[in-house]
Amino acid sequence: MFRTIKRIRTKTPIKIKRKHPDGTRGDDVNHPVYGLLHDLANPAQTAAEFKELMQSYLNLWGNAFAEIQRNGRNEPIALWPLEPRRMTVTLNTLNQLVYKYSMNSGQPKEWLFNAANPPIFHLRQNAVAPCWWLGRSPIKVLRDAFGVVLAQQRYQARHFGQGG
Repeated sequence: MFRTIKRIRTKTPIKIKRKHPDGTRGDDVNHPVYGLLHDLANPAQTAAEFKELMQSYLNLWGNAFAEIQRNGRNEPIALWPLEPRRMTVTLNTLNQLVYKYSMNSGQPKEWLFNAANPPIFHLRQNAVAPCWWLGRSPIKVLRDAFGVVLAQQRYQARHFGQGG
């Protein structure tokens, strides 16, 4: 099902470490996620392509999502990117994260977050209260900051222009 390839050097290495009995740490190449982040994220994308797409989503939307596909032993075998514009994340009455995604067909798909076996890999940037579970686009954060600065400059210009 999955093609095997030689280990690829990625531009953005993500190290998965294991603590050894003697207290030292080393790369854990046997970890189930290691190959997904260093070789192939899924049968259609290399790890580098996957990370580049996720970083683009993070920069544009403040959130990046991927569905974690698991095998019969519940080990991750693929990471499938999901478009942030199609994802809605909410908290239910039990304070559990609920991920709702609109598929290409228009049909909704829903996941309930489970800390032991998360169904979704979710990266968020600039997350603040009250919606700590959602990130904010750095572009929008900067746009808002520039808007405040411009409003302040206009106010000061009017104030001092009228003899203040």
